[in-house]
Amino acid sequence: MKITRYMLALGLPLLALGACETDIDQSNVFNTGTAAPAVLTIGGTAQDLYTLDKNNASAEVFTLNWTAPDMGVEVATTNVLQMDFNGKGFANAQVLATVTDAGTTSWTAVASDLNAKMQTLLAKYGMETPTTPDQAVTVDFRMASFISGSASDSLYSEVLGVKVLPYEGEASYPEIYLVGSYSGWNAELVGAQSLFSFSGDEVTYEGVIDFGSKASEGFKLTGGKSWSNGNWGTDGSAEAPAAETSSVQLINGGGSGDIKCYSKRFYHFSFDKETLVLTKNKGFEQLGIVGTLTNWSDDGDILMDFDAEKQCFYKDVEITSQAQIKFRSEAVEAGNRWGSLAYNLGIGEFPDSGLQSSSDGNIIVEPGNYRIYVNLSNSQKYTCTLSTDDYGK
Repeated sequence: MKITRYMLALGLPLLALGACETDIDQSNVFNTGTAAPAVLTIGGTAQDLYTLDKNNASAEVFTLNWTAPDMGVEVATTNVLQMDFNGKGFANAQVLATVTDAGTTSWTAVASDLNAKMQTLLAKYGMETPTTPDQAVTVDFRMASFISGSASDSLYSEVLGVKVLPYEGEASYPEIYLVGSYSGWNAELVGAQSLFSFSGDEVTYEGVIDFGSKASEGFKLTGGKSWSNGNWGTDGSAEAPAAETSSVQLINGGGSGDIKCYSKRFYHFSFDKETLVLTKNKGFEQLGIVGTLTNWSDDGDILMDFDAEKQCFYKDVEITSQAQIKFRSEAVEAGNRWGSLAYNLGIGEFPDSGLQSSSDGNIIVEPGNYRIYVNLSNSQKYTCTLSTDDYGK
């Protein structure tokens, strides 16, 4: 269930490749007659198939080496290492590394990171994770080089194809971070939770954040482990946001203020990185399991815990006979548990359709011991997963 993380900064060079003309210097262009792209090679003896192992996720799989591109002029160059599936034309290119240091000429694939990128591509192309060597996917790599800070086109290397067999896992998405009192304002983002760009557009981000009891003590947003990657907070010269306001206009800069207008434990926020508007979609204090396990009681919910690393709710449950369950948050209006909920989640065809915000469709669960996961970060697809392996861990 872990949403694999990668720094927002890695996505920025892709924006630079098509940046607005008013933002960049157009005086430097490479010499198309003499320019030569980088050349990609695989280190050591290449294998016909690289099999990723979930039980050895930290293993180094292979290393890609490259020669420096020759732009035909003496200029600083930015190199962006990209990957996509063979035959897709890099339509959903994943950024693996962004290099401005001429002395850096290699990148090593780590199983967990490469697998997460492949899972992202599998999801984008509506493909299932292959399970046998004959189903392995050919992954294409290329180097896109451009003159740093210029409007020049990119100079692309020839494509290097590598056949890889991934394992079942979570996709990776661009993310930004909420840093605040709840996470100790840690500069290294230890304890910070994230909003994710599930569409991959690196503009709209969303997710559920657990503030504990410290939301009202303040937080801000940033794009990385440095405030220079985004220091998004309130505008001190504007009227202070009202308590529990539906949206806040933020500014970017060291003078931005802490966001202190929210006081509940959990929030589903979305953030637009172009308009700098933070939107509160949901605010609630708990998420619970209800159903035949609780005799559909109005106040007997089995309260779920929150895993801040995986950013999802979970609970270990023993089911002795077939059960029907749903998930709900507390009522906004006291004493009316079903009248006005932040979440009232049932199901269609479990588990394929995902959870649905509806009063219909109870989830049928057969007897067994389960860890039940509920992920509400992606508003387009709330998910519920039952794991017998994780029970009790």
